[in-house]
Parts: sequence; C-alpha cells; structure tokens
Amino acid sequence: MKTFFLGLILYLFSVTFSFAEENPYSAQVFFFKGEVLLSTDGGQFAGVESKETIGEGDIIKTGKRSFAVIRFPDKSTMRIDQNSEIKIENIVERVDNTSLGASEILLKAGRAVIDVINKSKAPVFNIRTKNVSMGVRGTRLLAGIDPTSGTTDLAVERGEVEISRVDKPEIRDAVLAGEALHVEKNKRFTQPQSYKWVKDFDFNTQVKNLDHSRNEFVAEAKRKEFSAKKKPWKRDEKRWSKRSEKWKKLRAQYLRRSDDLKEKRKEFRESKKKFKEKRKKLVDKRNKLIVESKELRKEALRLKKERANLSKETRVLKTSRNDPRKKMELSRKRRDLNARARKLKDRRESIKKEKKALRDEKRSLIKEKKASKKKLKKLRKRNKRDLEKVKRMRKRNKKKMMLMKKKMLDNRPPDGDGAGSGGNSTGH
Repeated sequence: MKTFFLGLILYLFSVTFSFAEENPYSAQVFFFKGEVLLSTDGGQFAGVESKETIGEGDIIKTGKRSFAVIRFPDKSTMRIDQNSEIKIENIVERVDNTSLGASEILLKAGRAVIDVINKSKAPVFNIRTKNVSMGVRGTRLLAGIDPTSGTTDLAVERGEVEISRVDKPEIRDAVLAGEALHVEKNKRFTQPQSYKWVKDFDFNTQVKNLDHSRNEFVAEAKRKEFSAKKKPWKRDEKRWSKRSEKWKKLRAQYLRRSDDLKEKRKEFRESKKKFKEKRKKLVDKRNKLIVESKELRKEALRLKKERANLSKETRVLKTSRNDPRKKMELSRKRRDLNARARKLKDRRESIKKEKKALRDEKRSLIKEKKASKKKLKKLRKRNKRDLEKVKRMRKRNKKKMMLMKKKMLDNRPPDGDGAGSGGNSTGH
C-alpha cells in the first residue's frame, strides 16, 4: 500500500504534460539540477520533471546549489540560477516560423541568464522586476536582484537592452554589449559602463554543470567593483537617439509583419486557447487526485494503527477470562475495520482508473499536437512551393521585360540620321 501511494503521488506530480517533443504553446524544462519546484496555474509547488512543459502563469523556484534551463518556442533559453523565483507571464507566439508577441517574465528573486535567439532584432523578450522593465532583442544578458544590497543588476554580454523604470517609463536608457547598469534600492539608475566582472561571469545557458562557487565569487567581486566605480546616471543623448530611432524602425517592421500574419495568428491563438483549457482541466484533476491520495494515505495509516490495537486487545482477551460483551465489541470493531479497508481498496481501484484516464487524455493531446504540427508542416511546404512559383514568374517577367527593352532599342532609329540625310541632299 505504501509503495502504491508513493508511486501514485510521484506520477501525479509528473502527469502535467511531460512531452518529449517541443510544444508550440509553452516553454519547456530543457535541463535541471538540484531542487527545482514548479507551481502550475496557482497550484501547489511540486518537483519538476525533465522535458516538463511550462505555461503562462506558472512559477519556478530553485533551491540552494540548484539551477534550471528553460527553453521557449523560438529556441531562446533561460538559465535560472540558485535561490531564484520567476513567474512566466507570457510566452512568445511562433506563427509560420515567425516570432510574434514577446515572452515576458517577472523576476521575483535571484538571477536569470537569458539567451534570446532573434534575427529580426525586434523586442521578443521582456523582463520585469518590482522596479524596472527590460526590453530584450537578439541578446545574451544577466538580470538579477542582489540579495545583499537589494540592487537590480543588468549585464549584457551580446546585443543591446532597453531598460526603463516601471513607475516612470520616461526614465530609460540603452545598455550595450560588455556593459552593466545597476538600479539601486531607491530605484535610482547608475551610469551604464564596462565592468571586469561582466567578462568573468558565466553567461552560458546550455551548461550542464554550473560552477556556483565561481558565480558567487564573481557576485562578490561585482559588489566591490560597483562600489568603487559607480557614477550617477546621465543619459548619453546622442547614443540614445541613435538607438531609439533604430528600435522605432524595428517596431514598425514588426507591426507590418504582425499585420501580414493576422489570420494565421488568430488561428494560432484559438488553438492555443483550446490547449490551455485542456491543460487546466488536467492540472485541476491532478491537484484533486493529489489531495485525495494524501487523504487516503492518512486513512490507510489510521487503519493500520487501529488494526494493531485490535490485535493487541484480542491477544489480551484470549489470555484473560472470556468476556462475551468484550468479544462482541471486538468483533464489531473488526467488521468496521474490514468495511473501511474494502472502501479504501475500492477508492484505490477508482484512482487507478482515473490515473489511466489522465494518461489517455495526455496521449490524445500529444496526438492532437502531432496532427497540428503535421498540418503546419504541409502548409509551410505549400507556402514554400507558392513562393518558388512567384519567384519563377518574377524571373520570367524580368526576362521578358529585358527582351522587350532590347527589341525597342534595336528598332529605334539611330540619333542624327535625319540631319545627316538632309545635309547630303543639300550638297548634291
């Protein structure tokens, strides 16, 4: 019985879509080490499983000397370092091989290293803390809240990041590759500049063995270097206007692309909504079964204890004078315990069936996902063929135009012919 309940609880914690394939509607636990907990749809925290899917509204927590690597649908990755807590608020939409919208996280505590794969350089990843908001493009960066000083740290290894205050969005700046900007506890920006600790820090998001000691040593060096080098913030207006102009153009391009894929995006959102509803139902069932299985486990322990007491009382009765009333009472207790044991057994069987039904639902969702993936693949193939057809037509039209132009040039009389013949006749 003990093995059954332990196995059941472990299964129920892992039943929430541990798909081996990537899911277009959610992020995925790519790798983890140590104590990593996940709260799904506001439910209780439970240990994560490898390849487990993470949806919007989920919260991830890491313990001491633990970390997790999360992968998003656009193949961007996020490494959540030890003693961190992050809420996934939004997940980027992957429509027709194009990233639309943006992934958004709320950093509550600790540190995250993010590697954003984004060829268009439009903002597809946003990080928020209590004080600041960061707009990320094709970038590799660190965002963290220092547990000692309470400062918010932003360091960029590659690319560029736009940072602004949550309460005053007009206070904003650009942080470029190799630079770091620290926001002090009182929300005051410090001047973005190059720091040695940025070069020493490990920005690898695909790491399997993270050296926590090294990163803690770098964190201590960061505090000392920041204390020695910090300058009051004053935005470089020339640099800012250049960056903001560039970002404005990229946003305009992104909006045009978004309009082009309006219908496909609508279809994607509808299927995503259905997926989320099904996922929520499964999560609710899982949480209900977890609570029930815990109650059954307690009941089983109570029954075991009562049986032991009953056996003890029976032995005492056998060794002492036979009391008919005591004998009847013990017999009634035994019947009651047997009835409760049968009920427990029936509920165990019922939970087994529900568990099987959950597994079947999970399989049907995987099938649906595979079918939609197949459909999307066919659509992309057809679009590719249509695009090639258009290219060939353009090529033919261009060729025709060139030939027509050449023909027109050949038929046109040479310049000065009329004037020459008039001169000859006059002379004659």
